Amino acid sequence: MPSTHFTPNNTWASNPATGVEEEVTTPSGQTCRAKRMSIESMISAGLLAEADALTATITKHTRKVRGAKGKPDGEEVNTASLLKDPNAITDLITMVDKIVPHIVVSPSVQLHYTETTVGKTKVTKIIPAENRKNGIIYTDQIGLEDKMWLFDWASGGLNTMLAFRG
Repeated sequence: MPSTHFTPNNTWASNPATGVEEEVTTPSGQTCRAKRMSIESMISAGLLAEADALTATITKHTRKVRGAKGKPDGEEVNTASLLKDPNAITDLITMVDKIVPHIVVSPSVQLHYTETTVGKTKVTKIIPAENRKNGIIYTDQIGLEDKMWLFDWASGGLNTMLAFRG
């Protein structure tokens, strides 16, 4: 039987809205306008295939944690283990490179390579410097620390992706 004194809490309203642009400063000091991405927005951008493959890999590099201070028991990414796995790092960087152009609104960011599927083979070609457009930032020009920071800020990081996969 429903309570007659029901007052909903406002937990959902405390979450930042997906797609709202904000001015952010990355660890390197670069400022940009960026927007948050949810799992739903990754799906609509066609990025979930990479994200799901990555989370499957990252799941191998998780550890159980005991809850403390009101937090439940759970899992978290074991960063030390992840950093020792070159395939996982390559997959992570590839996914983040593909997501960053969707996160950063200004300046304009573009992937630094093209991918073409020939039969069952995926062919990747770096865009040479002479073919790059002025005024466009390419993902290989952004430091890894800034790309990871943007990914974490925009999506909630790897732990969010693990929770979605679960």
